[in-house]
Amino acid sequence: MMKLSFKKAEPFWSTLSENSCLSAACAGNQTCGKCRITLVQGTMPITDTEKRLLSKEEIKAGIRLACCHEKAEEDIAISINQETGFRILGSLQKQVFANKTQKGIGIAIDLGTTTVVMAYIDRKTGEVLWEDAFVNPQRSFGADVITRIQYCNEHGVTSLQTILLQRMIKSVRIFQSRFPREITCIYVCGNPAMAHIFQGVDPRKISEYPYTCPLAETQTILEDWFQLHALVPITILPHFSAFVGGDILAGIISLGTRMKEHTMLLDLGTNGELVLCHHGKMYVTSTAAGPAFEGGNMKHGMAAIDGAIDQIRYENGWCFKTIGNTKPIGICGSGYMEGIAELLRMKDMDETGYLKQTCQLSANVSIVQEDIRNFQLAKSAIRTGIECLLATCQLTASDIQHVYIAGGFGKALKIQTLITLGILPAAFLGRCSIIGNSALQGTIQIMQTNALSKAETLQKEGVCVELAQQEGFMDTYMKHMWFLYETDHSM
Repeated sequence: MMKLSFKKAEPFWSTLSENSCLSAACAGNQTCGKCRITLVQGTMPITDTEKRLLSKEEIKAGIRLACCHEKAEEDIAISINQETGFRILGSLQKQVFANKTQKGIGIAIDLGTTTVVMAYIDRKTGEVLWEDAFVNPQRSFGADVITRIQYCNEHGVTSLQTILLQRMIKSVRIFQSRFPREITCIYVCGNPAMAHIFQGVDPRKISEYPYTCPLAETQTILEDWFQLHALVPITILPHFSAFVGGDILAGIISLGTRMKEHTMLLDLGTNGELVLCHHGKMYVTSTAAGPAFEGGNMKHGMAAIDGAIDQIRYENGWCFKTIGNTKPIGICGSGYMEGIAELLRMKDMDETGYLKQTCQLSANVSIVQEDIRNFQLAKSAIRTGIECLLATCQLTASDIQHVYIAGGFGKALKIQTLITLGILPAAFLGRCSIIGNSALQGTIQIMQTNALSKAETLQKEGVCVELAQQEGFMDTYMKHMWFLYETDHSM
């Protein structure tokens, strides 16, 4: 819990957003209701937006939306429930690839839209000295790449680059206070938009026709961005296209020989990147699933931290488990998946996604109709991507031999839940493995085994599938918005 004070007329919203103090999925456009603060001293006028997005109980308890208040109208004090103690599920082994020819510390960075993970590796022994995972501070400017690109179009890229680098530098300083050793290299993977913003390059061309990726090839930077007082090379992995990035490329590398004929890799993150190996080629696509699977754009959604509900079941009433076994303060992605599957099983929600009544899990945490609609967009995006890749390769779901499911929240997922919700075809049952953060694992492998040239070859030979150009794309997308799947299986 963070407490802040503001003097009368002091800038309020801009101060909070520019210092990454809170989440703002809609980039401050007063539509998402995520930038909640608690008024502990003074008064703040209640706006029409707050009346629409907050309950009467929340308003009475002093909850306000920061984006609705440009400045403090009197001296006030507020508190913010920060997402601290962030833990990523499916973390690294204590030891990865050793390389006796190398020295010093290597940093591997998975630059996600929602989550950033920095792994500090002893290059010679392969020991993982520290893994630092945190919510991407750019969330104050939007929950997804589209809203962040829009911000860059209007205000430039500097603010987003700076706020990210500041948080990364903080991580490096914490590490060096514990391990005062020389850092010799930094490797970064991420989707194209995040990688461009990280480099301070305008990402506009990524989102505008003909959707090009100015920095598609491997980038090596010799700048002291991390304030190491030395020119340590920063290597940014190449991208397949404007929408499919170096993170899924690293994921392919992490699988090695397991990524064989009729194998799929699904990264259920904000970008929802998918890969299908067919006739020795990698067919890749991005589904723009959005942050719902990671708790974004959901009324009580949050990252996978202590207090997040991650398991839900109905047994004579709603039962749930929280990460850290603490008091519930919200719901993370896997919690939403289980909760919505239970609503479907109990027939409290119909096949269209209509919720008969709010699912009240605790006094302050619930699943509401708008959550279901946002979830439907994400789940249909992933399923449509799967179907389009299969159609492109003239395959059916039954032809797929194995499916690897990646993502920072991976180990909390149940495969049957994904099938019940229609995210995965029923034919995938018994063929899936959850592998955690494959992007980070692959980035470390590239760094430690000198596999960059292999990654570059894969990037050049990859076949990009543009979903919107596929025949029947919209019909497929609309079809999979519905819940018409394996609801009779035991979960």
